[in-house]
Amino acid sequence: MRFLFPSSLLTLVLGLSACGGGNSTDIPVASAFVTRMHAAQARSEASTASRSLSSIGAKELFDWAEYKYPNLFPKGSQNFSLIHEGVAYTVRAYPGGTYLGLTEDGRVYGLGAFTNGALQGFGRLSDYTAQIQADNCTLYPGSCYSNDPLGPLNECFRPASQALALGSHYSLVYSHAGTGKDGEATGEMKVESLVEQNATFAGQSAVQTAMNTEFTITQGGQTSTTRYRSKHYAQAAANELMLLLGGETAIESRSAQGLYTVNARQVYQPAYLNSEATLSVGQSLTRRLVSELTTTTVISGMPLPTTTDTETENETHVYEGREMVTVQGRRYDTCRYRQSDPTSPGESTLSWLLVGKGIPVRTVSTDADGTVTQELKSGTLNGQAL
Repeated sequence: MRFLFPSSLLTLVLGLSACGGGNSTDIPVASAFVTRMHAAQARSEASTASRSLSSIGAKELFDWAEYKYPNLFPKGSQNFSLIHEGVAYTVRAYPGGTYLGLTEDGRVYGLGAFTNGALQGFGRLSDYTAQIQADNCTLYPGSCYSNDPLGPLNECFRPASQALALGSHYSLVYSHAGTGKDGEATGEMKVESLVEQNATFAGQSAVQTAMNTEFTITQGGQTSTTRYRSKHYAQAAANELMLLLGGETAIESRSAQGLYTVNARQVYQPAYLNSEATLSVGQSLTRRLVSELTTTTVISGMPLPTTTDTETENETHVYEGREMVTVQGRRYDTCRYRQSDPTSPGESTLSWLLVGKGIPVRTVSTDADGTVTQELKSGTLNGQAL
């Protein structure tokens, strides 16, 4: 169970972006949806969280060989240890009697048809480290994270000067429908947001946005209601982008099992830009978000110890294209974005964002538990109907 304010949580809060999401089995059940609904903000200095491997050994060497020579060394083999003529090797075996080996002192060997069946040396591990580092991002796509803007603000999102304007507000109502191994779930979520005032957060000046969310869901014959009372903090950055600092949320979930409350404070370290708002159609970016999360939880009147943890989130954002969609009987011009975690294959969220406003009119999230769909039933932005 995660009570975070990741990039997607502030997408909707600040009217910037939303990459959908939801898990009907969470307590509160709205948690995953809310945490993915809102915009990603960041600091340009935090453009790269990881660009090089901390160490290179047999695994990295053999992975690189499989990348460079896939026909000779197909993926799928595992390392094992071998002692031959008194020398200790780490080895990978491939089909057709093909082998790669690395000795404890860093010598590289190969054996197979490509060596005419004779054990042959191929230099030292140090001869390959520069090439392996250069191909690191291709070898391990989840290891290189960039938050650099890829261009100017695109057509999908509100400029920071509008999204952070004092008094800016919106009111949204979403339907919720989930299907999965725990059965069907239906419900409704109401979101109210207001850019309240200039403030200070984690020692930095910021614009404070308040968001109140109420989520009611029925599943397995039981109905639960979850309420969020949040404060989110951001700065206007260059080129109409936004810098997300963090936020504070009080979560209250009431069901047949009792009352469940959480107070959470999340500070991004460092803050980050909503660079997904600069993607062109077909472009993508992957980033890592690190934050300090402090939570206090009370379950049915029983408080649990306050915890402070370092949280790490990985995100890939893809701007798939412009699309006209019909949602709840209305036609919308949208930008279709896909958000996923590169370390969790098979999980993703599709969001259809209202052009020029960054507000999701539909989100479809898929993971091992099933699929959750949220659709905009009604909404206003600064008093104007969406």
